Amino acid sequence: MRRSTATGAIAVLLLTVAGCGGDDDGTTAARTTPPPAPPSSPAVTAPSLEETARTQALEVYRQWRAFQLTIDAGTPLDAATVDRLATGPAADLARSAADQIARHGITTHGPDGALVPTVTVSLDAGMPTVTVVDCMDTSARYATNRDGSPYALPSQSPRYVKTFTLTRNASGVWQVAGMRSERDRTC
Repeated sequence: MRRSTATGAIAVLLLTVAGCGGDDDGTTAARTTPPPAPPSSPAVTAPSLEETARTQALEVYRQWRAFQLTIDAGTPLDAATVDRLATGPAADLARSAADQIARHGITTHGPDGALVPTVTVSLDAGMPTVTVVDCMDTSARYATNRDGSPYALPSQSPRYVKTFTLTRNASGVWQVAGMRSERDRTC
């Protein structure tokens, strides 16, 4: 009998330890254990005025560069796009380039390099500006006459620095206001 009593005692002990003994239906532990804490999310901060200006101006800059390539390729000038993306000397230069292309029929094609600009934001000035300095790489570009025959471009360095100045208009929208090619600076 000692053996069955010992075996019975071990069985009761195992049932109690395993949570299968008594009136407990196995949910007590679940009811008394607090739910896990939700994962903490990083604090979301609003972008600074400088970062907002940088982001908006860079988007205008990217659109302007793409638009300039269409002008160079001979696409008729879209005045609404010029007015939306540019002002002052930059807008005048785009109109003049489109005029020259239409008059002479010489168009250029191909990419002008990757967009890897250096951006400086100046919001403290009387007129807030964003300056974008980028490398133009025209080594893969080529020119054609109106009839499609090749046109020989003037010999010059195919890689040079170009500076774009963007300002905000009365509505607070960034526009390209000036462009300066620095052909004596390679990149």
